[in-house]
Amino acid sequence: MENYVLALFWESKFRFTSDLQNVDYDYFQKFSTNYSKSCKDLIIEEQQRILEANELNDVRQKDIQLFAASFSFARLCHVQFRYDKNTNMGQFVAGNEQIVSAIENINDQILSIIAMHNISYMDYTSILSSNPYEKLRSTVAYSLLKLLPNLPLLTCALMVFRCQSICEDFPSIFQDLSEIIAKQLLTIPLDEEIVENQKAVYVALNAMEDSSLNILLIEFEKQFQNVDKFSHMNSIIFHDYFTTTTSFGELDEVLLSCMEIITLEMATLITNYIENNYEKELGEISGRLIERIIVEKDAQPVLLQLLNLPAKESRKSLFCYIALLLAKQGSIALNSIDYIKSFCQTTIDEQFKYIIKQYLELPCIDSEPIRQILETLLRCIRHSSLHIDATIRSCEIMKLILQLENEERRTNNGCVLCDSYFMLINGCSFEVQNYLLEYLNANSKVQNSINEQRLIRIITWIMQHFATKECPVSDVLYKYMISLFHDQKFSRIQEIIINSFQYIFMKMFGKNIFTNQDVKQLLEDTINLCVKTIDDNSENLLANCLHAYGYCLRFYKYYCNEKPSNEMIKLLTKLSQTYSSSFVATRAGQCLLIIELYIDRGSISDWLNKTNLNVEQIYNIFIHCTSDEHQLLGYFNKEKALNHILLQHPTDLLPKFMNEMYMYLNEKPMNCNLSKRLFSYINATKNLCRDNFTIFRTIMEKYFYNIEQFKILLYQISKQGNNDIQKECILLYTHFGEVTSDFITMLLNNVQYAMFLLPRIEALIANKRILLDRDIIEHLHEALQLPSKEKYALQLLTSLAQVDFISVLEVFKQISDIINKRYSLEENNYQQDCEQLIGALLKFTCIQAGTLSSDRLSQLKCMMHFSF
Repeated sequence: MENYVLALFWESKFRFTSDLQNVDYDYFQKFSTNYSKSCKDLIIEEQQRILEANELNDVRQKDIQLFAASFSFARLCHVQFRYDKNTNMGQFVAGNEQIVSAIENINDQILSIIAMHNISYMDYTSILSSNPYEKLRSTVAYSLLKLLPNLPLLTCALMVFRCQSICEDFPSIFQDLSEIIAKQLLTIPLDEEIVENQKAVYVALNAMEDSSLNILLIEFEKQFQNVDKFSHMNSIIFHDYFTTTTSFGELDEVLLSCMEIITLEMATLITNYIENNYEKELGEISGRLIERIIVEKDAQPVLLQLLNLPAKESRKSLFCYIALLLAKQGSIALNSIDYIKSFCQTTIDEQFKYIIKQYLELPCIDSEPIRQILETLLRCIRHSSLHIDATIRSCEIMKLILQLENEERRTNNGCVLCDSYFMLINGCSFEVQNYLLEYLNANSKVQNSINEQRLIRIITWIMQHFATKECPVSDVLYKYMISLFHDQKFSRIQEIIINSFQYIFMKMFGKNIFTNQDVKQLLEDTINLCVKTIDDNSENLLANCLHAYGYCLRFYKYYCNEKPSNEMIKLLTKLSQTYSSSFVATRAGQCLLIIELYIDRGSISDWLNKTNLNVEQIYNIFIHCTSDEHQLLGYFNKEKALNHILLQHPTDLLPKFMNEMYMYLNEKPMNCNLSKRLFSYINATKNLCRDNFTIFRTIMEKYFYNIEQFKILLYQISKQGNNDIQKECILLYTHFGEVTSDFITMLLNNVQYAMFLLPRIEALIANKRILLDRDIIEHLHEALQLPSKEKYALQLLTSLAQVDFISVLEVFKQISDIINKRYSLEENNYQQDCEQLIGALLKFTCIQAGTLSSDRLSQLKCMMHFSF
């Protein structure tokens, strides 16, 4: 495969030149005898090899030659297409077909799959057009499904491990492949060789870190004791070697340093660095240390002694990680818990994600210190930005999570999972699911508001989070929740289950126990039953079922190509036109709109031409869309249609619209459900202001309040609403064309979105559209203290200084004070942390001097090597 190697070296040169003639061929002379040939010549060579291979009688030799030639051919095509401007597209397409044909002629299925997989990993936009590329990946997945049942366990695991990224694109096939491996992995072994093979496969599957394999891994752990002993090293060979070797040489130490193990030598080195204040060396080793997940037994006492030393601010993260690592292995100092608690009270680094996940996935809580550490970690990460995707394997840990969850006094009935401990969990073992079932059953027997709220939180988590991940929900847990839906005593739980159905169908979670045909039939049966029963509870249940049903129809059209029955379409039409409750009629109308858009592939115009609904009914269908639905209907210009209707009927619909919006703006408390409903009104107001601000102002001041009162309400809603509401409020506020203290606060509360609007805000400031208010400056000074808001605050302060709204010297002093403070806390890293602030100081110096040249600014920055 010398041509393949040559192509790789060619590519490394082409990255720095776009002209083939500029390549120094002497560079390749020691790598290939063909170094002087052109890429075209080498492609012809590989094409000839493919032709010759197809003529061979020796099947094994033929397969190897086809494999090597197709692979080299593909890499050369890659080079030619990317770097040769004279490539003929017709020849290139023909070359693609030859590559695929050569692979298909390989008799050995394993070799063929490997070839397809490897070629699919090259830059497919350069080798294959998207359709052949997708076909190649699809062929790999289906070939594995056909081949694996006939392969030994180790080969099965190797093929799945090698093709993991392709398999993950075909989740149902990946699940089938996992089941094929499971049959062999969980088979009772007949001899020691099979045991060793099973252990090796366990280690390989564990390293894949795919949550859909968690149940399989848990079942294996039940059969084999002490799997941690070899799984920590990610190799049973290394485990056997290091546990049987009595003395270690230099090469052994090198090997250990490359693995996830802290050796005695490494622990001693860390101690030496700390005792002698070698901060630079300690910083270099700390990053590598936090990647370690096991401590050698002899190293544990040395690291425990570290926890008795005073910890500088820069070392607290390292000391906390060491304390967690040691405690997990049973080595706990008197102050270990204090170190962990102290550190977790401030912040917890992204690097801690993996070890926290390991704690949550412990098979049991085997000591009181471990329980305390778990509780500390849980309390800490619940309010952090870390996303821990853990699979709970211990009933004790789930019991602790439930205990902490029940301590919370939540009044927000809409966002049942806000700040919930459950959001740290991606799945549970079947044993833990059985424990959850017992817990749910116990709480359902004693009916009170507390128990009902507990049920709601757990059911919402199971359906909207847990069930949407790869770890499967047990059949008994699913059946239990469906039984709760049928129980008339639990009307709020019925509502939450239907809302969860809607969430699952709307987000298109295809692989989910809650998307089977039984659920679709359940919704249709409930709709028909509610139509025959006339009472308030039935009307609420009917409206909720209709809300979910529309997205259920969209889901089944996409995944199963199913359409609703004529009977259901007739019923929906009747409900939308004649039902006494306008809310039920609106939900039925929304179902018909979804059928038009997503099943009949029509448009909003098509639907408007077909419907017999009046203008107010159409308005209700558009305006009563949540923020989630807004995105789906937004593809079809729903906002434009609603805005057109409002402007076409200003005397009838605009007052109604304003009245409803004010009702929602003043409703308390602001929860998730209200926030989702209000979103549509604020979004419509934003579009109305954009298209005709004069009409908006006139209607508002004629029927309701003045603009200033509306802006105050908007500011209050922005503080309480979710991220979607915050964005819409900010965008709407920009239409008022003035920078106020409230507006600055709204921007600082959503910096990521505010950065997107920065040019518009700077333009308002440049035109001096600023309400003179000292609070604006105070808010920006406070934001400077926070790294996440620092950049935005600096940019606004710069703009304000340029129009003399604030003194340059005042800002200069403020920034200098912050740099001094950071320097005193973090001597070694302060320059990196303060880079933006130092740049701002230079910029303000230029403002004061009247010169703001970017070149001059860069020169000054290079010259500044001072410390504060």
